[in-house]
Amino acid sequence: MKRLFCCTIISWLCLGSAVDSYNLLCFFPTISKSQVVFAKPLLVALAEKGHNVTLVSSFSVQKNVPNYREIIIPIDMTAHLKLTSDVANEERSGNVISTIATVFTKMLDATNETMHHPMFKALLRSGQFDGVIHGFAMNTFQVGIGVHFDCPSIFLSSVPVIPPVAHMVGHPMNPEAVPSFLTNYKGGMTFFQRVANFLITGMTVIFAWYQEYLNKQYYNAIFTSDKYPSYEDAKKNIALLLVNDHFTQGNVRPLLPNTIEVSGLQVTDKVDPLPADIKEFVEGATHGLIFVSFGTNIRSADLTLEKRTALLSTFGKLKQRVLWKFEDDTLTNLPANVLVKKWLPQNDILAHPNTKIFVSHMGIGGYNEAMYHAVPVLAIPFAGDQFTNGKKAENSGWAEVIQYPDLTQALFEKKLLSLLRESKYKENVQRISNLYRDRPVSAIDASIFWIEYVIRHKGAQHLRYAGVELNFFQQNSLDVLMFLVVTFYVGFKVLGFIFRKLIALCCKSSKNVQKRKTQ
Repeated sequence: MKRLFCCTIISWLCLGSAVDSYNLLCFFPTISKSQVVFAKPLLVALAEKGHNVTLVSSFSVQKNVPNYREIIIPIDMTAHLKLTSDVANEERSGNVISTIATVFTKMLDATNETMHHPMFKALLRSGQFDGVIHGFAMNTFQVGIGVHFDCPSIFLSSVPVIPPVAHMVGHPMNPEAVPSFLTNYKGGMTFFQRVANFLITGMTVIFAWYQEYLNKQYYNAIFTSDKYPSYEDAKKNIALLLVNDHFTQGNVRPLLPNTIEVSGLQVTDKVDPLPADIKEFVEGATHGLIFVSFGTNIRSADLTLEKRTALLSTFGKLKQRVLWKFEDDTLTNLPANVLVKKWLPQNDILAHPNTKIFVSHMGIGGYNEAMYHAVPVLAIPFAGDQFTNGKKAENSGWAEVIQYPDLTQALFEKKLLSLLRESKYKENVQRISNLYRDRPVSAIDASIFWIEYVIRHKGAQHLRYAGVELNFFQQNSLDVLMFLVVTFYVGFKVLGFIFRKLIALCCKSSKNVQKRKTQ
């Protein structure tokens, strides 16, 4: 009897595993490898759990995992590399709008290019999936893929709930209490900060409208009306939004039930072993290691000669070792304590106890990893949210910031030595790291649960916020307020008219009475 019971339980478990195994399409057509790096642990974890994962991307995850396959569709990176070089060389300094517009256009073009590739078209014809995980890069029009396969769309955003992200599920922006991602404000803003935040948030909302307009054009060109629903109806298929944010990172905001914070998705305690030569260099850093990396979009090799010299001259004076991600062989006359590599495993290096300082552009990935592993940062932001991330860390007491145009050897050396010598930076980042890590479940486990949840419940439309159907005037009750104002105005006028008529009648009646008395 006991053996029969055990066999029954094992059968149930096996059956449950089979039932819960889904075919997942992960679509990441991006010009930025960091977006794939952010998603990589989740994709691997889904495959390890038994789901069949297919990644379509311009970059490989490079993991040999059962149930996992890749369809790599290369895109033209010439324009993107030119853009990052321009940013590093200050050719676009002060022209933030132009830079954002260019990046946005390239993201849309990359998605469009991938979706027109023969390999992807073949996948559309022959594939069958239970859910689509979309890498969001302002390219909402890819929502048509989920409609094509008649399965839920799950969007994974490597940025927080900024207006273009919020627009997908109708997320309220709450500018009265939630600072814009373009500001350095904290909660509890002053009146004039709220005025500025309202205007800045308004501008980003207008950009989100423009982004939606362009996405609709791309959608209509690919998903024609004779076969697919309208763009507005297709967006109803968005079942879940996973966002790269966490309430410990600065701003607390209300969240819809289909919006899940997964900041630190790419960060784990379980790190991969370092390559032998890097491991020897890192572990031999008896006085500590300074790690230098400007991510995947800003190449150290594109820095001006003056800026590179400022960094190298400072490093040569230190007793600490310096490990620098540098993408070509043009860096010569290296000090003995400096090692350069074209590629470095950022999270694994930051996790090493010898790493004392991280010199970074302060992209959201590096920001999260430095916070998680409690490593103080010397931030040199170049574009986008890097300025805000750097300022938030500086305001929280675990970073120093140098604006790239202001970078000189004297300033760099001063800031770096301050981070090395003063214990307050390490103490502050350790305190914040403890808060950041203290969660009921990891970001990966939370992501997997909700992905499985929306697929299990056929898109989980019960999580959908009714406000997503409303326009700007309706979302902010401006139509209601206008109706009430008009109603009160008309009512006041009508009452005034009636009152005047009654007064006139009373006066006329009184005059008639008086007239009769005199007669």
